[in-house]
Parts: sequence; structure tokens; C-alpha cells
Amino acid sequence: MSTTSTTQVRVKAASSRVKDFFFGNLTAKAMALIMAVALWFYAYSASRDEKTWAVPVEIGITEGWTLGGDEPTVTLTVTYPNALREEFKAARATGRIRLAATLTPEEQGPDEQSLEIDLEAANLRAPFPLKVALRRVIPSRIEVRVVREETRTLAVEVRISDPPAGFMLASAHRAIPDKVAVRGPRDVLSRASTIETEIVDISALTPLRGLTVNEKLPARIAQYVTIGDKQHAVACDEDVQVQVALIPVPGQKTFTQIPIRLLTPPDYPYVVEIREGERATDVEVSGPEDVVDKLKPENIVLYVDVRNLAPNTDTTLPYTQPVYVNVVETPRGSELTCRPLLKNCSLTIGKAETE
Repeated sequence: MSTTSTTQVRVKAASSRVKDFFFGNLTAKAMALIMAVALWFYAYSASRDEKTWAVPVEIGITEGWTLGGDEPTVTLTVTYPNALREEFKAARATGRIRLAATLTPEEQGPDEQSLEIDLEAANLRAPFPLKVALRRVIPSRIEVRVVREETRTLAVEVRISDPPAGFMLASAHRAIPDKVAVRGPRDVLSRASTIETEIVDISALTPLRGLTVNEKLPARIAQYVTIGDKQHAVACDEDVQVQVALIPVPGQKTFTQIPIRLLTPPDYPYVVEIREGERATDVEVSGPEDVVDKLKPENIVLYVDVRNLAPNTDTTLPYTQPVYVNVVETPRGSELTCRPLLKNCSLTIGKAETE
């Protein structure tokens, strides 16, 4: 036999072995594949977990109507493959399921209606992977109250954070505009007069050079109104601005027992005496910190103006006169606020004795 013939025989033998490997005993190979797939599906389906928890139901309602209360909550039980545990956790974080159908109240009916809803699996849309199976919903039927929705104009109440350290509000803050259109249940808006903003953070404001700043900051309207101690969901599509003015927190100091003087003209013909115990008083001073720090007791003058007083017919009857404050020999003294603890003092006036 030639070399060529020998080679051809070998090639044919190898080809036959390859065909036998791939195509020989096809029935047995097909059965083995089917059993392997079935076993995989069995193991996959058997390795499942089950979770039960309370979930709010998101309900769609035709335009012009809204829920007359909080979203209903049901107890939901689902099973899912352990292989999808992380995906299930992420989907469950949304925390709600949605009614597939849209509720349609009777348009010609009353402003408040009660509707029953079937919560079967076919009527719910859950934000989970397709391989998550909805097993139970308890209860399977609920009743919800729907009310007509309306739009009303409510005054805006501004909520702000604490100002930055060393500063305080110079004036009351207000919203611009100070009224907004709010959409919600008629029975709620009929009892509401105001709506709040979300808290406006002013803690990072830095007034220019420490002087008064007047800024307008954006503010979002809260999507609820508070009636009594309960919050009711509403909708507001408007945003407002808040005008905020800050000034430095004033320095403060208390001076004790500053004497009270008498203001009289040089030729005043009467003798005036301040009642014992009212001849000195404490004074609280506030203002720019650098000015307050330099202030001394001798810069604070308390006095009673008696220039236009004359004795009563009953000279024993005391006068009650206001105590005035003057800040002397102090630059920027007009920027200080002084409050004597004693607002008025009592004094008597008599004629001077003649020789």
C-alpha cells in the first residue's frame, strides 16, 4: 500500500471518530441535556427566599380628584430567587406598589366618595424584577375615600435655620411672593390658611464686611399643610424667595449703681431730693462690640430733668419722674442702647430756706 493510501485511510478513520463523538447516540445525549436543564431549573426554583412587610399602595385617580387621607397600606408577601437578593433589596427600597388601574369617581356624584379596590396580583404593579413572585396581599380588598381637588391661595410662612455664629436677624423675614397657589383636597384646603417653606439654610451666609446684608434666597414650598398637629399632603408648583437681613450680634455690658443726677438751671429756686434707695441704678448697655468694650462707668450719665418742676401745695407729695440716659465722651455713642433698671424715680421739691 502506498503512502498516499495509508494517509487517506487514517484521515477517514479520524473523521469517523469525530462524527461518532458529536452525532453518535444522539438520543442519550439529548436526554442527558434535558435532565441537566431540568435539574438546574429545579435547583434555581428551590433556592428562593420569602419576605413579608407593610407597603403603601400608590393609587392613580382621574384629574380633579385626590385621596381624602393617607395612602392605604397592605401587607405584601413575595418570593424571589436567592440569586437576585441584591436586586430585590434595591427594588424594595422604593417601598411602595402601584395600582395598575386608575380610579374614576362618579363625576356627577358628591364631593366625597368611597370606592372599593381589588388588590389581586393582576391589579398591582410592583417595582421588582420579573422573577419576583407576588404570593399574598392582605387585605385583598380595601376601601378608599376620594374627594374633589381644588386650588386655593395660601399665605407663606418662612422657616429658616439659625444664623451664622456672631450674627442675628436684623428684621422679620418674609417670602416673595407672600402667597402661593396650593392644590389639594377640598376638605383640607378649606381649613388651611397658610403653608410653610422647607427650612432655608442661612448658617453659611457671610455678611459683607460685617455690615447688614440683604439677600434673597430661594425657598421651596413644603408639599403639605399643617392643621392642628397633623400634616396633610398637598401640591404646590411655585417656588419663592426669602429676604434675609443679618447684623452682628451686639456686645453687652452691665454697669452697676450708676448715680442719678438732677438737671436744674443755675438759678433754680427749689430744693430737690431723690428718694432714698432710688439715687442709683444698674444700666444695661448693648451695641457694637468694639464700642461696648471701651465704655467706662463715667461715660454713662443718668439724670432726671426737673427744670420745669415746682413744689406742690402739699410739699410732702413726691413726684415721679423718668430717668434719662446720656453717653458722654464716647465715639459712636449714638450706636449704643442703654437701659436703666430703674425707669422712674421719686423725688420731692421744696422752697429753698432763706436766712
